[in-house]
Amino acid sequence: MSVSKKMQVNGQMSRYFYYEFNFNGKRYRGSTGKETEVEAKAFERKRKEEIQMLEKSAVSDKAAERSLLNFREKVTDQVKGTSLLLDGAWELFRKEAPSLMRQQPGEKMWKAKERYWLDFHEFLKDKSDAKTLRDVKASHAREYVGHLKQYGKYKKDVTYEGKSYKNTLTFLSASTINTYMIHIKQVFDVLKDKAGLINNPFDDIPRMTVKDKPREVFSTEELLKMLDFTYENKGKLPLSSDHKLDQEILEAVFVIGFNTGMRRSDISRLKWEHVDFQKKAISKVMEKTQFSVFVPMTNGLYVFLKNKYDNKNSLCEYVTPSLATMYRENPFGISYRFKKMLRHLGIESLKAHEGRSRKTSVKDIHSLRHTFCYLHGVQGTPIVTLQSMVGHMDKRMTEAYMMHQTEELKRNAIDRYSITSLLPEKNESLGKIRIQDNIEPDQSQSRGGFKF
Repeated sequence: MSVSKKMQVNGQMSRYFYYEFNFNGKRYRGSTGKETEVEAKAFERKRKEEIQMLEKSAVSDKAAERSLLNFREKVTDQVKGTSLLLDGAWELFRKEAPSLMRQQPGEKMWKAKERYWLDFHEFLKDKSDAKTLRDVKASHAREYVGHLKQYGKYKKDVTYEGKSYKNTLTFLSASTINTYMIHIKQVFDVLKDKAGLINNPFDDIPRMTVKDKPREVFSTEELLKMLDFTYENKGKLPLSSDHKLDQEILEAVFVIGFNTGMRRSDISRLKWEHVDFQKKAISKVMEKTQFSVFVPMTNGLYVFLKNKYDNKNSLCEYVTPSLATMYRENPFGISYRFKKMLRHLGIESLKAHEGRSRKTSVKDIHSLRHTFCYLHGVQGTPIVTLQSMVGHMDKRMTEAYMMHQTEELKRNAIDRYSITSLLPEKNESLGKIRIQDNIEPDQSQSRGGFKF
């Protein structure tokens, strides 16, 4: 038997002692709710005696669990009192969590965390009589995770521009399911002391195995098809009810994504305060990683953004307001339009795999980011410079290569970016667009018909 305090994510030792021991091949662990080692060991002895008693009396598994839970509840009530209501859990978590986090989430991430928690909360309302955090059992957590795996998110209602509809998506990837579990578990971890929790109901649920998500880069031919569609065809998707909205979204996603390598979230929420026309660069904190990036603009991107700026509403803070709105209310609508454009242009975005009935997506909005990295890589852009533009580096890599990350290096990299002339200059027609001379046709070593 042993009791000890734990190191928390903020670098401080936990207030209470934790116990951990094995009995009949099963591991038992959790908080004792005691601040002194003597009291903690006494708690652990009681816990072990209760388990031994249950084993000796050969009580059924369900009865044993009920008895053990009653024991834990009794002890917990004596130590910590009444638990927190589920209805107020999120607000308290939002208040308490920042002090325990090494890195503060952006507002977009906070909203995502809230969505994950509220989905679980809705599930509990319909599937159980749980009213407090301590009422939530491991069986509830297991049933919810099972629902995610079989049916997707629990709450299917989606509201966009004042209209409500049902989300029909029933498949969630392994990484998405893991994300749900991680963020919901975090709420219990942060509030465990205030809620009087002995165990986190998500503690013993294993995460799903995540395979690397395959992504392919776009060929030059495919890039030119998308360029032609967004400029010449004005983004008119088949059977669409709003071609103007399609045009605004697809044009911004393609032009900004291709020329910066930014993720969907950063493209959608790009603000004018991030754009510096004098320096001819974009500077912003990445939504997902909170990593600061500096990306010099290609001439085509500069012209595209300058035209939008000259014609913008003076009150608009976002580069593409309609895109920002859709990302906030219905991000799947952006991906849906991009995928629909690929199908319309005959660009294969799905790939079949032997032994699997479901095809996987290999080309989507994120492929623009892969394409940006690929084309810079084959043209000799230093990996350090490239990583600093797309925000891939972790803290250690950033510190190791900080001396090499200069604006000049990045500008030189942009100057060598092979397909900068893909986007037309002002008043330039598509007929004048050409691939730069350092990319020549070579069928033996080509991607899309051009040698890289």
